[in-house]
Amino acid sequence: MTWKRKELFSPRWPPDGTRLAFLAEDPGSKQAQLFVMPMDGGDAMRITEAKEGVDAYAWSPDGAQIAFITEDQAPSFGDPKFEKDAIDFLKAHTHAKVIIFDVRGNGGGNSPDHLLQALITKPYRYWNQLSGMSIGLPKAYAGMVDHIDAKTDPQDHGFMDGMNAYFQRPMLYVPGELVKPSAAPIYMGKLIVLADQACASACEDFLMPLKVTGRAIIIGDVTFGSSG
Repeated sequence: MTWKRKELFSPRWPPDGTRLAFLAEDPGSKQAQLFVMPMDGGDAMRITEAKEGVDAYAWSPDGAQIAFITEDQAPSFGDPKFEKDAIDFLKAHTHAKVIIFDVRGNGGGNSPDHLLQALITKPYRYWNQLSGMSIGLPKAYAGMVDHIDAKTDPQDHGFMDGMNAYFQRPMLYVPGELVKPSAAPIYMGKLIVLADQACASACEDFLMPLKVTGRAIIIGDVTFGSSG
């Protein structure tokens, strides 16, 4: 099929047959975009601005909505461009019922705080920070008791014994700060996130607030973890 001398493909009608949806190549990006044309006359309207094009789409059973799939992936958050592209995508699709984020294979970079502020609707507590159960310097302090003079005052000796007991399993703990959501998140629809074992560091920082606030459904494998 052709339209305005352009080849169109994947034409589909809604149940009521009043419109025709189809994919056609965008002249600028050379990517397939989704158009809808009324069957009683009038020009087709472009309804997507997907940078990587539209791969597939489907009408809802009542013909009121169209779901589409595009692969605007962010391979990492190391380049600020990827975060900016994701935010631009949200701005262009604020009325979408569902958006799927695919962060499989995302090795991290810089924590995408601006992207989170565009999505989060509830306050959350950031990562708690704590040390390992053994710290080198305090363990060295604990060893001082082994080198004190036997004639040392019993009070001093008791103090050193107490220090020794304390420093055997020291831990430093700092609770995470409370992060408040933006007054006006860009996208408030349903979120689904695809994750895998290669999602690490800043990618984990992106997932954690979405999980603890219940903002997104996360599908996939256990992630790698955050380096802090």
